[in-house]
Amino acid sequence: MTISIVSQQPGLLDRLTLTLSNLRACRLCWRITISIFAAILAAEAAILFFSIQRFEQDRLYELERESLVLTRAIIREAAHSDDFAAAVAAIGPRMRDNSVLLGIQVFDEAGRRLAGFGVLPDQVKDSDVGHAVTKYFRSDDGSVQDLIWPQRRTRSDYLVAARIDTGEIGPQVTAFIWRIIGLVMLISVVVTVVAMFVLERLLLNPLLQLRNGLSALSQDIENPARHRLSMSGKDELRDVTNSFDVLTARLESALLEIEQQNSRLRIKEVAEQANKNRSEFLSNMTHELRTPLNSVIGFSEVIKTQFTSETVDPQALEYVEEIYQGGHNLLGIINDILELTRIEAGSVSIQTEEICIGDIAQSCVNFFRTSIEDKQIEINLQQRETWGLVEADPQLIRQIILKVLSNAIKFSPSGSQVEISGLAEANGCLSIIVEDNGIGMSDEEILIALEPFGQVDGSLSRSNDGTGLGLPLVKLLLELHGGSLDIQSTKGAGTRVSMLLRPGAGNS
Repeated sequence: MTISIVSQQPGLLDRLTLTLSNLRACRLCWRITISIFAAILAAEAAILFFSIQRFEQDRLYELERESLVLTRAIIREAAHSDDFAAAVAAIGPRMRDNSVLLGIQVFDEAGRRLAGFGVLPDQVKDSDVGHAVTKYFRSDDGSVQDLIWPQRRTRSDYLVAARIDTGEIGPQVTAFIWRIIGLVMLISVVVTVVAMFVLERLLLNPLLQLRNGLSALSQDIENPARHRLSMSGKDELRDVTNSFDVLTARLESALLEIEQQNSRLRIKEVAEQANKNRSEFLSNMTHELRTPLNSVIGFSEVIKTQFTSETVDPQALEYVEEIYQGGHNLLGIINDILELTRIEAGSVSIQTEEICIGDIAQSCVNFFRTSIEDKQIEINLQQRETWGLVEADPQLIRQIILKVLSNAIKFSPSGSQVEISGLAEANGCLSIIVEDNGIGMSDEEILIALEPFGQVDGSLSRSNDGTGLGLPLVKLLLELHGGSLDIQSTKGAGTRVSMLLRPGAGNS
């Protein structure tokens, strides 16, 4: 036994009920539906008003025509009689039987009454007779109408005043009104129902789809791609839907960009926290290391000054000298690390005064006199008088020149030259330039050298001591003065380091 289940399609009434419910749920569509129904009723009411007037006039015209035809027949037949008045009185009642003509009065051209029968038209006055136009007199209750027909209407030599029974027109007009009202309501309902289905298809469904899409998007704002709309057609709603899809696409892009920015901010926050921890660690460590290191340097210096090769093994004195030099180098490294962490933490302040860069450059050359003589390097220093004066912190400027000059001497081969000069620019800036013809660097190696603890891997550079803090410190100290660092170098041909100081920047 096989049981088949047939799904029933919703009937017209069910479909109409559902559409009506949906339209009522959409206030705009419901207003449009009510407006359509009201507009149809107003239009049909206007048509009804003029139709009723026309219907009543037509019925009066038909009754008048019927009575006029009957009147003409009575006059023609009575005209053949010797006694016209008696003939009208006898023929009239017989011929008007079952007609709407209630009675007539016949007048000659002078307006004298000649004959008559039936209910006479009492609304007609003698003064109304004698005109060449038809006159109408309707009773207040509309049951009768009196008329005066001129000779051209009666087609005779007589004028006729007649009374017509118009009492049947009222019920006919009432019946006509109810028929028209029924037709108007039927047309209004049918047109409204059709308009409802059209509105549902063209307006309601797209609006509901758009509203549901917006509602879903507002509840799931983090996943706008899930709420794209698809709508066919070429009307404004299609444009609105396309705009909605563009909005969701832009929202999705904006959310993605925000997420990427948040990710970068988190990475930056972690990196900043790591840098802060590193700076704190290095600062603490340098402070902790300087105390015992000062003791090592101090004791080794005491041994050097108080003992000689006659009292102490010469090899032991060499060891002490190495301890002393190594301690000084280590102390310099620790000082550089401490200075770097202090600058990064923003705890370094500058004390500016008017200084001559030439004097500081000369003192820096004197500081490296031993290294210069050992490597037989020729230092070409610009004359003091040509440098001019500048507002800056003398200790920090000295530290800047010392580190750049140290690199120039360190990475220059024996017998080479190092030039130190100053270049005053038109805008009042002063550039301190140190040039050597040492091993040089590529562009990639310059970027590495400017990073803290960055080491350029070269045969000559790796044979010299260094922590990779020199150039980063120079860059930061220049920036404290509002200046900048520019390095131009060619691999194997030397390096040109330009340190720019801006006028008055050190006062900030």
